[in-house]
Amino acid sequence: MSLDLIRRRFLQEIKLRAYDDGYITREEEREILKAAVELNVTLESAREALRQVCRHQDYVLESALRERIVEVLDQSASDDGRIDEREFHHAVEMIGELSRGRLTPNAIKRMVLEEMERDAARVKTGLFTNWHTRLRKELGLT
Repeated sequence: MSLDLIRRRFLQEIKLRAYDDGYITREEEREILKAAVELNVTLESAREALRQVCRHQDYVLESALRERIVEVLDQSASDDGRIDEREFHHAVEMIGELSRGRLTPNAIKRMVLEEMERDAARVKTGLFTNWHTRLRKELGLT
């Protein structure tokens, strides 16, 4: 298979999954990378090509958003090792901008909470309130 044909096929795989919403989930990314590997493209080359195409086509990758969430949470927790409600909302706001309107505010909040739990981030609660528990209930995560 020629290099040009491989490139076109790979581009089709990406556009097929991002066509309707401009957003590529982790599952869709896995399918794209699997298709690239089947075309004898190395995983690292496929990942880099996927990121380049997404930047060029203005597509949003869920995996890139999640990486950025972890970075923002790590920065926020660096002062006291905990995430308070203000820092959480700051992370949600930043990721909202990066998602370019492709995700609902609740989807972004869920994603940030999932990464907090995956990263075992400690939650800093208020004196009389627990914003984390309240938010989990609001989002239907409890």
